[in-house]
Amino acid sequence: MCRVSTLVLLTCLGPAVVPPVFGRPGAAQAQPAVPATARSAAAAEQPRFAVQAQRAQTSSEIARGYFTLTLRPGANSVVRVMVRNDGTSILSLLDYAEDAIPITMGGVGFAIRGAHRVQVGTWITLNTAAVVILPGGSRNVTATVHVPKGLAPGQYVGGLAFEVKPVQAAAPAGSATAPKKSGAPRTVTFMFDVHYRQVIAVVITVPGSQNSSVRVDGTTLEENTWGSIATVALHNTGNMLWQGTGTVSVVGPGLVIDALAFAINTLLPGATARVAVALPAAVLLQPGAYRVRVSVCGTCLTDPPATWQGSVRIGAPDPPRSTATVLRLAQRVHPTATATPKRTKR
Repeated sequence: MCRVSTLVLLTCLGPAVVPPVFGRPGAAQAQPAVPATARSAAAAEQPRFAVQAQRAQTSSEIARGYFTLTLRPGANSVVRVMVRNDGTSILSLLDYAEDAIPITMGGVGFAIRGAHRVQVGTWITLNTAAVVILPGGSRNVTATVHVPKGLAPGQYVGGLAFEVKPVQAAAPAGSATAPKKSGAPRTVTFMFDVHYRQVIAVVITVPGSQNSSVRVDGTTLEENTWGSIATVALHNTGNMLWQGTGTVSVVGPGLVIDALAFAINTLLPGATARVAVALPAAVLLQPGAYRVRVSVCGTCLTDPPATWQGSVRIGAPDPPRSTATVLRLAQRVHPTATATPKRTKR
């Protein structure tokens, strides 16, 4: 039996909602087998729960749906979370703090449970490590945020995670490629550990010099079977969260694209991202040199844009490679006949 671990994370940060992040937490721990009836019941009823900031808190700190705190180095703050069980069975959750991590395509995610924490995840202490909630009930969880002394000005992001204990589910059995000695295909059943998790972000602003800036490091063009794509490399060079919009212009063999707009999800301070911009469906990138110009900005009415322009070359497609087939004919070799000496009668 093969085991596969699947992690489902639900996160949100800023005006834009980050889509669900699917990760792989590594090798699953060995667990006793679960009867088929229990597995089907667990798979059929997915846990349903809600995590949100308690309303009886400073409105400016919870107005965005997550916690936005302004704290000086060495200061403490207490935040309160309400967890509600919307399902029909008892809900058992693990709760813990995590660091925010950048997403390659832009956006903010959160590290998996057990990952090494180096920043905000180490600043947060929860009053409990697990909660049990009856169907239709709720539970309040309190966390204390302590900002280390000597911390530089800027914004820092972590999260409060609430994760259902693994739900074991079975995938349909399939045939493996390696046959048994008998010649019949070997049947393999895959077991999945499904982790349902919701994270509420904690954004901490340390007062002082604030720098909101971004740099465009380059652009690539690529022709794929599903369409043409311009990929813009960005780097948040400031100490604040950055989110904005941009335009890309492409001029090349038989092609003129003027100021194609695209959105840029939240970038953590110091983070890099490669934002893929889909070119119009009718565009087919021919071999040759293309002139590309990119302009991005946060608040375009007040911030000066960051720009990049350069030449990008598309090479000719590789010719199809033919694979030579060598036929070796087995030829039976007959031994050479040899003369047998005759015996002489005496």
